[in-house]
Amino acid sequence: MNIFVTADLHLGHESIRRHCQRPFATVEAMDTAIVASWNRLVTPRDLVYIVGDFAWRNHAQYFHRLRGKKILIRGNHDKMSQEVLRNFTEVHDLLTRSVDGRPVIFCHYCLKVWDGSVHGAWHLYGHSHGRIQE
Repeated sequence: MNIFVTADLHLGHESIRRHCQRPFATVEAMDTAIVASWNRLVTPRDLVYIVGDFAWRNHAQYFHRLRGKKILIRGNHDKMSQEVLRNFTEVHDLLTRSVDGRPVIFCHYCLKVWDGSVHGAWHLYGHSHGRIQE
């Protein structure tokens, strides 16, 4: 089993192409490329942490097209029904896990500090689309 982490897929989100200069002519082309890339890497046995903003709408359609066991850390665009949320292996707003013995904090939003931040813990987040000033 491999472990993957991604964020801000924004599947089905027409405006994200323009806001983030994604190089696709249509949202359908973007979605097709994301699904194909995902399924080239991820096997059904793999685990994928989705750190927010999975899809704009039609969540179930996208969920079933993507391989692997999926854990969702909710983002601001993850407004989906309980029926769809039940498809995910787990759903969290904030999650702490140990990956290869290292504490990892998953949150869609960038945290300035977090439990263990001065003790080697990693923080994986999305949301900012590369706009955070260091």
